[in-house]
Amino acid sequence: MRLTLRTLLCWLDDTLPAAEVRAIGQQVHESAYARELVERIRKVTRQRRLSVPPSSGPEATDPNLVADYLDNTLPADKVAEYERLCLKSDVHLAEVASAHQILSLLGQKAKVPPDARYRMYHLVKGREALGERARRSAAPVKPDPVAAEVPTWRPEPTTQPSANARRTAVAITLAALLLGWSTWDNLRPRPRPADSTPIASAPPPAPAGQPAAVAQNVPAQPKEPAIAQPNLGVVPPVAERPMPPPALANVERADPLRPADAPGEEAAPPEAMPQPEPAPPAAKPIATLESESGVLLTRAEAGGAWRRLSAGAALNPGEPLLNLDPFRSTLRIDSLSIQLIDATQIRLLEPTAENSPSIALDEGRLIARADAAAARLNIALPEATLALTLPTDVPVGLERTRQWQPGQSRTPEPGLVIYLPEAELSFRHAGQDQTVRGPVRLAFSPTGELREQIVEPSPAWVLEPTPPVDRDEAGRQLLSFFKPEKPPITSLVEAINAESPSIRRLAFQALSLLNQFPLLIDALQTPRQPETRRAAIDALRQALTRGESASNRLLQDLQRAQRDPSWGSLAAALLRGYSPEDLADETIRSQLLAALEHPDLAIRELALDNLIRITRRGDSMGYDPEEPTPRGLKAWRDLLPPRSRNR
Repeated sequence: MRLTLRTLLCWLDDTLPAAEVRAIGQQVHESAYARELVERIRKVTRQRRLSVPPSSGPEATDPNLVADYLDNTLPADKVAEYERLCLKSDVHLAEVASAHQILSLLGQKAKVPPDARYRMYHLVKGREALGERARRSAAPVKPDPVAAEVPTWRPEPTTQPSANARRTAVAITLAALLLGWSTWDNLRPRPRPADSTPIASAPPPAPAGQPAAVAQNVPAQPKEPAIAQPNLGVVPPVAERPMPPPALANVERADPLRPADAPGEEAAPPEAMPQPEPAPPAAKPIATLESESGVLLTRAEAGGAWRRLSAGAALNPGEPLLNLDPFRSTLRIDSLSIQLIDATQIRLLEPTAENSPSIALDEGRLIARADAAAARLNIALPEATLALTLPTDVPVGLERTRQWQPGQSRTPEPGLVIYLPEAELSFRHAGQDQTVRGPVRLAFSPTGELREQIVEPSPAWVLEPTPPVDRDEAGRQLLSFFKPEKPPITSLVEAINAESPSIRRLAFQALSLLNQFPLLIDALQTPRQPETRRAAIDALRQALTRGESASNRLLQDLQRAQRDPSWGSLAAALLRGYSPEDLADETIRSQLLAALEHPDLAIRELALDNLIRITRRGDSMGYDPEEPTPRGLKAWRDLLPPRSRNR
């Protein structure tokens, strides 16, 4: 069978006969262009930002043309023309591939959960759910009788009442009978029992020294003056209701109207009502965003959506702050000014007992400057807290960066580096105070211990108040993609398609900080853009340095990226990388050389990147990952021959 776009779509959607699947698979394996087309089809069908083909213009297509192509009823001359259009345009390729995939699923039986089936069956009811008016409107209209016809009298058939009508009639009859019986029972006279006490009779005498009201277990009522009643004539006797027997007269009964302090009884303690838990008090802002020249992000809770902050926003303790590269943002905490430089992530902590501000520098750079003398700043490290006493009106640089190290599955936790210009700085650790004078570079361990103290001038990012011209221009171009009505992640997704490679690299770094790894993995498959693939590799490797949580999430996204389970494991090993010492292992050399011939473009790009790094050659030796040729493969095999050749 000849390999065409239609047969390739059938092979991808598993609609070919079993005998033809192997033949098409062999042709795909032998053709580099076919493998690239398969990768491209899988990519465009996953892209959400692709629109539909236009309805007018040179690239417009008729939906009937697409249907005829999928039904294999299109003439041969138009088939070639339409396939060329699909191979040239991602929009048309995504349309035909998605439509073919949907059509391949129509013949399969869908599995409907029992609860969904139950809900769907109960959404639609029978005719008994319709009202009388709806049933009359739904009845067919009888035609008017013809004037020439002589009406013939026929006895009308007796209509049988419906079930609803019978039930309604029975309910009305029962209600009428019940109402009549209740009225008769309330109006009929009842004889007085022989042992009952008349209402008008006097109460029994109370014991000596006890009020009559207490004997009857009722509160004493004040006596009201008698009001003269008019003579209305003879009043018929009122039917008297029987009173409870005398034996039950002294039984205490709960009376909701009796006061709790009535004489003769003890007030029952009120029942403990469950009180709702008080809401936690709102966090008090401890800082303010004084100014921002670019993008500063935060989120209310872990795993929530990131949002952009504007100047003047109040900052609460515990909220993470992420400043994107190459921007700068300035925070104000009492008399301290903290400026975040480039890609920096910090957390504002609760002030200490001495009301000193505290921050945790997770990653990046910042400049701390004190407006008043003896200003304190606490820096939370992974295993200790470093208390600094900053000089007045002198910039002090703090840096905590993570560097990817090839061949290591886990990057060690970085320490803290402090750059001090010509001034004095005091710090306290483990109850001991020390004072140093600049210019000096101080390196602290994660436990807060001073590892080294080197006399050297501070770097330019500490002393210069504004960024260099080239980084300022790159920031303006990246900032043009951010709109107030769009989420930050949407703006970064648009920025990865920018024309400038430097803007794409900045967008990839920001997406890596936001843990948007699927977008970076898709960028590894981008054809004809080697700068984009290398920028995605660097961003993914930077994620491996940010702790176990980010590394595990990246490995999970790699496993879900492809249908082949081994793809994720191989890509993760190549992202971790190999050191120059690993070249002594013949197994590793063989795996890297074999990865140069892998059918996946991302694996070939990762293998080439590792070989260039560990051999320190700086060039690809004529090897192109998009179109690997025997000449380029032979050059790398000759450079890294098997150990048996060296003997």
